Amino acid sequence: MDVLKNKKIYFVLAGTLLFNYLFWQSPIGINALLFTIFALISLLILYPDSRKPGTASAAMLGHFITALFVVIHNSGVAILGWHITFILMVGFANQPTLRSILFALPTSITNFFKFPLAMKKEIPKSNVKLPKVKSGWRYIKLSLLPLFILWVFFLIFKFANPIFDDYSTTFFIYIIEILEKLFENFSIVRILFILFGFSLSGWIVYKFDVIHFIKKESQLSDFIKRIHKVRKPEMHSVDNSEYPAPHKLTIGKSKMNLGLKSEYRSAILLIFMVNLLLLIVNGIDINWIWFNFEYEPGFDLKQFVHEGTYLLILSILLSMYILLYFFRRNMNFYPNPKLLKTLSYVWLVQNCILAISVGMRNFHYINHYGLAYKRIGVIVFLLLTIFGLITLFIKIKDRKSAFYLLRVNTWSVYLTLILLGTINWDVVIAKHNLAHNYESPVDVRFLLSLSDKTLPLIERGSIYLDINEHSRYYNKGVPFSYHDYFENRKEKFLKRKENETWTSWNLAEQRAYEYFSKTSSQK
Repeated sequence: MDVLKNKKIYFVLAGTLLFNYLFWQSPIGINALLFTIFALISLLILYPDSRKPGTASAAMLGHFITALFVVIHNSGVAILGWHITFILMVGFANQPTLRSILFALPTSITNFFKFPLAMKKEIPKSNVKLPKVKSGWRYIKLSLLPLFILWVFFLIFKFANPIFDDYSTTFFIYIIEILEKLFENFSIVRILFILFGFSLSGWIVYKFDVIHFIKKESQLSDFIKRIHKVRKPEMHSVDNSEYPAPHKLTIGKSKMNLGLKSEYRSAILLIFMVNLLLLIVNGIDINWIWFNFEYEPGFDLKQFVHEGTYLLILSILLSMYILLYFFRRNMNFYPNPKLLKTLSYVWLVQNCILAISVGMRNFHYINHYGLAYKRIGVIVFLLLTIFGLITLFIKIKDRKSAFYLLRVNTWSVYLTLILLGTINWDVVIAKHNLAHNYESPVDVRFLLSLSDKTLPLIERGSIYLDINEHSRYYNKGVPFSYHDYFENRKEKFLKRKENETWTSWNLAEQRAYEYFSKTSSQK
């Protein structure tokens, strides 16, 4: 055990040095992959349980994939995924038996804040007796009051005596100059950065028995358990002398069943009525949006998509919540619930159709105005929503619990985040918008807001964008042409790449840099 502890502190120090070397004043690139490899090696060596198939190994693989695509695409979603999967990887590595992201996340965060306690244990025991914390704090408190009073008198004399003010100012300037010379190459920001790297490395290496969340998860099941409640009968309504005790219990159960029956009837009425309403809406959408949609110049397609999409998504989420409410506990065990389940299945199918209709609205918008982040986000959200509707169908059919829904759907979001990071969305958007002839002109301003990786595509497609024309572009109130703005961005990009170190290297930007280097040499 002592040998393992010694190993841990060595790994922490190595991670601190590596983090400082890779990331200090360097944007994220290949340094993310190298630090990920260090984290994975550390976990695999120190904690053999992480090597076994399970959530820990899956989280480690997910983090490695995001790090790999940070180097390949260096997209914003890949970088975001790299950060999130790192946090979850630490949580699952801490408690490999965890099944849910909902509990891995707080486990990881708790592990981070417990790391300073580990450092106290790592201080080697020696014969020198250190002062107790309470005694040290007492000395600090005793010194604070005199220092504060001294500072008050200093300020009084400083403002009252101009000569003393000059002397004191000269003295402090002299002290600051000495400190600047001593720490000329070592700023306070650098020290804080190293401390952050130290904490980050310790977060990976040290794991604690954060058993609160795993105990909480162990109490939850994927299946609903039937709750038997026996209510006492109302004594004033029944003459106790005429009925034996068993008959009293029967009255209590009948009252409980009566409440459940009322809720059952209410659920059938509500779901039936909403199904009828939704059937009309889906019929209109299928006829109009799916097969007979025609865009007219005076039609506000933006309002049609934006407001309509948000409201329909709200309708789907509200429907899911209502079904979750009705099928929360003993309603799942109601005798002969066939009618309620059938109506619920129909409602889920109709919500899937509604989600497809929302997707068709978004498709028409893309078809006329091109791709954009929010439009892609709507597609992703709708796919996740349809998956959620499918899992809700399974929950009702197999009497699954709300924990099952949350566990499965959070994993689906996790996998979606990783998959999104495997695509260079800025390049996809630029290629798509430049390759299609839209009824509306291409949004040049939006294209010029994309990352530097798209600059070669924009330059090659400039004949379609008219960036050489004197179209006015306003940046912080200053007007200049699209051409000037593009050239300015290109110049800044080339200068940035020339000054960057190898630790920030990534394939997508390297290709863009090589393109401009090649074209400039041919001129």
